[in-house]
Amino acid sequence: MNTQDIYSSYFHEADALSVRAKEAGKYDVWFAARALAENYKSLCWKYMMKSLTAQRVESGLIELREKYGSVFSQLFHRVSFPSFFSPPMGDVYAKKHEERVAFYRKERIDDQLRWYESKQEQAAVHKETTMVLSDALKTLSSPIEEGEFITLVEKVETHFLSKHTFLMP
Repeated sequence: MNTQDIYSSYFHEADALSVRAKEAGKYDVWFAARALAENYKSLCWKYMMKSLTAQRVESGLIELREKYGSVFSQLFHRVSFPSFFSPPMGDVYAKKHEERVAFYRKERIDDQLRWYESKQEQAAVHKETTMVLSDALKTLSSPIEEGEFITLVEKVETHFLSKHTFLMP
């Protein structure tokens, strides 16, 4: 079962709204929609792992509605309130404890670890890029011979083309 199948259309609507808002430069809407989507996802997991009852989840949705009213209303005019409980969520909820724990570990914890590892890898590339540019600026701040300049340009270009594939033609 894919975790994307678990979340009802509400999560996907909030996620899509956040992307549209960010693209439009509406960062307050983007932030609220992201917060709403993440809070919703947490409610889903807590329900499936039986740490929250259905009634508490509904209370949580009401709290989210109060906190993120305008974004919430943009979503709920298309998605009915009870659609929170998708059939795949019920399937996970019905599993034995050990199966739910294994599912949570694989689909939530491992997924989060992969996401954070990718961010860590991106940060390492940005750190290396910062160091290359810092060295280049230090070199350029003092008198430089033509050969040194060509070497510097080659170093910077090689780094950027190897680390930042979006710059490749």
